[in-house]
Parts: sequence; structure tokens; C-alpha cells
Amino acid sequence: MRCGFINLDRALERRARLEESFRRYGKAGWTLGRFPALSAGHVEDAGVAGRLRPAEKACFLSHLHLLERLSTDDGHCMILEDDAVFGPRSCQLIDAAITTIPDGKWDILFTDVCLPKAKDMMNIFALRRSLLSGGQTLFRVIDLKGWSFAGATAYVVNGRSKRKLSGLLRRLRSYDCPYDLFLRDATRASLLSAYMVFPFATSLSEAADQSQIQNGLGDPAEIIWNTFRKLVWIDRSLDDLDASLRAIETMFGDRESAILGTLLSAMASPAATR
Repeated sequence: MRCGFINLDRALERRARLEESFRRYGKAGWTLGRFPALSAGHVEDAGVAGRLRPAEKACFLSHLHLLERLSTDDGHCMILEDDAVFGPRSCQLIDAAITTIPDGKWDILFTDVCLPKAKDMMNIFALRRSLLSGGQTLFRVIDLKGWSFAGATAYVVNGRSKRKLSGLLRRLRSYDCPYDLFLRDATRASLLSAYMVFPFATSLSEAADQSQIQNGLGDPAEIIWNTFRKLVWIDRSLDDLDASLRAIETMFGDRESAILGTLLSAMASPAATR
């Protein structure tokens, strides 16, 4: 599979981290290439219309341009932002997930996505535990039409759907909605058929908590969502979550909420169901 990632010229550490994870865990027949991300200055100079901030417009158009660069053949392609990471089972899980969906039934397969609703987070946490219990490595491919979701960090575009997706994007004359939410809304409107593989096949690096799109500042809610995404991916390490958890405790550490969190965590424990 041809994979491409969007990366600003100055973001050398992000590039190195993603390329290293692919070098270690990429699969034979998979390739990864870098696409220089468009800058906020570029879209300002071009007078791109819309209510989005220049950095958000640049992100949107970078996804479109990368998609078109990867559309020179009929194969599936994978588009990533530079805060994505691969793990030991990423490529195998993606390949397996693709084979479970009839080819004409899907346009996009997300390999990692933000699920901002607490109820969905609880349900998906329980699903991961059931799929990976007893040494099993099972997965589900889930239709996203009825879900609230965000994020476009990593996704596969069906080879049959490249022109369809680029056509939807090219018809826009004003950029008023972030790219990931455009994909969500298009899914809700049945303009696109989007799925996610779960447990997630890819995840986020530490750089995700310092979003370049949001003026370089970490959003507290986004840090919570990102940490959850790291918790439920296929190759997660609980130890890798320690720094994020400490930051969350510092930001949201009131005693009442801490007590509720302890109770909920106890209810989520396998010991509570015995």
C-alpha cells in the first residue's frame, strides 16, 4: 500500500518519529512518502475563502493535495498526519480489516479516530477488553455513520473512491469546516461510507498533544481524547500514558471528580463483574 504523510518543513522531529515507526513496523509491499504540508502563509497569499483559520485551511488543502498525489493508480492509499505512529501489528490489522468489507461498500477506513462522547468511550473500552481477552487478537470493523467522531490522523482511502473523495473536496468554494469534521458530516449525509477498525491499528505520538493547527497550544479536552485513543489501540503500552495522565490530573484534579473517577474505574475493572 502507498502511504503518504503531511509534514511541515520545520517539523523535523515529527517526521523522524513517524518514519522511524514505519521503518520498524512497516510491511513488505508498503511504502511511505512525505508530502510537504501547505503553510498558513500559502493560503493567506492565495486568498483561500472561508471562516477557518489559515492553518486549518492549509491542513484541509494538504489532505486534498496528498490524496491527488496518491491517486495515480487504482490501489488503496493511506493518508497520515505527522503525529501518527505505527506499531508491530498495524499493517497486518489494516490489511485484515480491509478484507472484511466488500470493496464497493466503503470509501474510507479510519485506523484511529477521536470519539469525544463519554458513553462511546466507555463502550469502546469494554469492546477492546472483550476482543483482546484470553490472548485473543480479534477486531471489529465499525460503520461510523451513526457515530460522533473527529480526527483525520490516519485513514485508508479505497482505490475506487479516490476520485469520489477528491471530487467532493474540489467542489468546495469556501472552507468553513475543519477537514476531519467535513469527513464526519459527509458520512452522516451518506456522501461517504466511512468505517473504523477497532482496536485502532495506529495511534498518536506525543506531538499530538501540541497541535500545530490550534496555534501550538495543547487543548485540555483534546489531551483527554488523545490519551484515550492511545489507551485503546492495538499495540498500546500503559506505561507510555503516564506523562499524559499526570498532565490531566494537574488540569482537572478536583477531589470530587477524582472520587467519581475512582468509582468508575472500579466499575470498569473485571473484578467488579465477578
